[in-house]
Amino acid sequence: MIKRESIYQEKIYKIEQFYLGDGKILEDFEIKFIEEEKYSEYRDNYVRVCHDAFIFYEGKVLLFKRNNEPEKGEFWPIGGAVHKGRSFEKSLRIKVENECGLKIKNLQLIGINRLLIGPTENFKKGSDDITFSYFVEGEGKIIMDKDNKDYLLVGLVDFENIKNSLNEYVSKMVEKCFEVQKNLQS
Repeated sequence: MIKRESIYQEKIYKIEQFYLGDGKILEDFEIKFIEEEKYSEYRDNYVRVCHDAFIFYEGKVLLFKRNNEPEKGEFWPIGGAVHKGRSFEKSLRIKVENECGLKIKNLQLIGINRLLIGPTENFKKGSDDITFSYFVEGEGKIIMDKDNKDYLLVGLVDFENIKNSLNEYVSKMVEKCFEVQKNLQS
């Protein structure tokens, strides 16, 4: 059974970025991925700051079937750790383009969530992420990378039929995407 606690009120604040000392130079650093063993150890011991893009594409919300842990085999948004030195927006644009080939626009923060995922084969102590969830509009052709093995376009009617098969986080954020889209159209 999943226990959900609301520790955040429905007031979204603007994310401000402060450059202290020579902090601005971090934007120019090359982002490199760390080897799997070190990454697993890091994930087992620290909380990550992440962002997820719930992509509105062709009138539907785009979800991807994950090919890696945690949540392997589950439908999920494109996302992951915020790239060091990059703004949330720039980091998310890079992540989306690298993982599915789409350009994104109209980013809107729809949630700040803490995702606590139980232990898996690679993450023996589970995963603990503070995740900034965004509604975005996607443009272009979907080209998937190795992190995802399939995708699903979820319309409002489809959502009513599958929302109980999605995990609670994904289901709630998809629902918020439809609310945002409705507000954009009115």
